[in-house]
Amino acid sequence: MNDFSRLLGEYAHFFSNADYPEFETENSDVILFECINAAGGITALCAAIESTLVRRVGIAGVQAHELAMRIKRLATETIGGDTSLYQNDDALLREATEAVNAAVHADHTYDIPALAGYSVFTPKKVYIDRGLRAAHTFPFLVLHEVIEKALMDELHFDERSYQRTHQVAQRIEQAAVGAAGLSWSDYQEGIMLPEIERAYFSTDIKHVPLDLDLAPYVDTDEYPMVQKLQGLQGLSFVAKKIFDGLYHLRFDDPARMALTMMRFQESYESPEFRGRVFSREEFEQWYAARKGSFTYAQDWGDGFNMPSSALVPFYEGKFDSLTADESSFLRYFETVKDEPFYLIATATSSANGTLDHEIAHALYFLNPDYKGAVDTILSRIDTPSVKRFLATVYGDYHEAVLDDEAHAYLGHSSEHLEHDGLDLAPYRDAIGELKRLYRSHLR
Repeated sequence: MNDFSRLLGEYAHFFSNADYPEFETENSDVILFECINAAGGITALCAAIESTLVRRVGIAGVQAHELAMRIKRLATETIGGDTSLYQNDDALLREATEAVNAAVHADHTYDIPALAGYSVFTPKKVYIDRGLRAAHTFPFLVLHEVIEKALMDELHFDERSYQRTHQVAQRIEQAAVGAAGLSWSDYQEGIMLPEIERAYFSTDIKHVPLDLDLAPYVDTDEYPMVQKLQGLQGLSFVAKKIFDGLYHLRFDDPARMALTMMRFQESYESPEFRGRVFSREEFEQWYAARKGSFTYAQDWGDGFNMPSSALVPFYEGKFDSLTADESSFLRYFETVKDEPFYLIATATSSANGTLDHEIAHALYFLNPDYKGAVDTILSRIDTPSVKRFLATVYGDYHEAVLDDEAHAYLGHSSEHLEHDGLDLAPYRDAIGELKRLYRSHLR
């Protein structure tokens, strides 16, 4: 165990019962070291900072390295380690701050309650509250937001993603403020705290970006603000980037989710409508004829999945009479519609395992290695029987997606298959293999 790891263990134990900070502007050693641990250690975290700033933002490696080393020195210093190896260069830090700002688009035309934010889709699009007049703070806010978002996308923590990456971004912001010759306490207490309070509690929050990432508000349980922002965006969901190429939409209302996603989903996987242009009325009549009544919202209020190619005919105008929710869904992804990606959707009331089920679909589509390993597992079992079960008992899948569905159901919803009459005894080993494979590809 190296010196840093030994000291970190002692430090983490010391703070194991410490309180978390009350305000965003406060530094928290607890959360910073929680982030370091979750990232796999200080070396891994610094490597992630360097890599993501070079690949996702486009700054030079030497600049990204300087930003990462600020965290390494700070963390080492905090736990009483030897910092003599870290010769930080304020001139290079100023250059790195300028490079980050030059590489991104900073928009100052919206109301941003947290004072600054970023697009769901990219760290290269930053939003600064239009009421903030302290222009000399803009470069530091942009630096903070870019690092925070880039690390969220790079590390994709499964919990407390915002809080962890925020602490890293804030320490680098602090270093940049100091390198510019400014007082951190004056910057935070004299400008940031009053401005955040003004922006957050303003009664004039009326104009917010459609693609504003709401993860900071969701992760800190600020649900009244989330609902307010959703209403201003005209959206019925909160979107989150899980990893590159995969977006998760979370709906509060499962019925609204089902009716929003219905035509997009069924144009991709319906045995009757896959690849066709159809009206809502056509689909509703067909579905009611099969089920006895139109119960789609009740039947499919758990989860959805589809590649972005399913949206192409909608963007091409081939589907008419779009509902307001269908239109807002398409508007949301307008800026990335020419990029390949995958979409999954769940509701807050979705069953345990639903999100994993939907992510498994995404991995099967996006990751050739994962798909190859899944197909090998499926080739060793009686997959045709599972597919026949899905096609006859559930009956809503085109044969083109049945291998994918078989793997997702076996790996993450096998209890539903068993409940509905499938004998799982021949598939126990395969179910275990699929679960282990899935976990290994989420790391």
